[in-house]
Amino acid sequence: MAMFFADPAVPSSSSGDVVLWNTMLQGLCDLGHLDQARLLFDRFPQWNVVSWNALMTALMVLDGIKPDELTAFAVLTACSYGGKVAEAREHLVAMVEDHGLSPSYELYGFMADIIARSGELSYAEELIASLSNSADSVAWTSLLGACRLQSDIQRGQRVALLAATSDRQDSAPYSLLANMSMEEM
Repeated sequence: MAMFFADPAVPSSSSGDVVLWNTMLQGLCDLGHLDQARLLFDRFPQWNVVSWNALMTALMVLDGIKPDELTAFAVLTACSYGGKVAEAREHLVAMVEDHGLSPSYELYGFMADIIARSGELSYAEELIASLSNSADSVAWTSLLGACRLQSDIQRGQRVALLAATSDRQDSAPYSLLANMSMEEM
């Protein structure tokens, strides 16, 4: 173990290259060297969601625990707060492909919300539309809110109609669309 940390390839604790630190951490986790991974993690100058997820996933796998939907929501929430849209996508795909998670509509809706708030409205709209009959006014209204933030009136009008059609009792789509229209004046 001491030889690992004596290796010149290990960055000094003052090195701020988080990608290098995370790559080394993920490599140790993938090889099953969790004791060394934890020691390296403790030396990190700065952690991010990738750092925590690498260690958390390795510990879960070691104990034979598969991530579930709650784990996925926690990971996506961390990515969302950190503005890490690409990482959120990667983690969701990994949970589906590597761990056999069958995401619920709510999880996909949350992913669509993360994508929409990052400004990728087209991709978010495609994701929600791909949910076909499962798409509800919550997901569409979330996208409508992002359309308002991005000043995308044309998409907002289309999305408002979809949201209103999904739940005729929900007045939020009408309010958001009215606000968007007034802001454009």
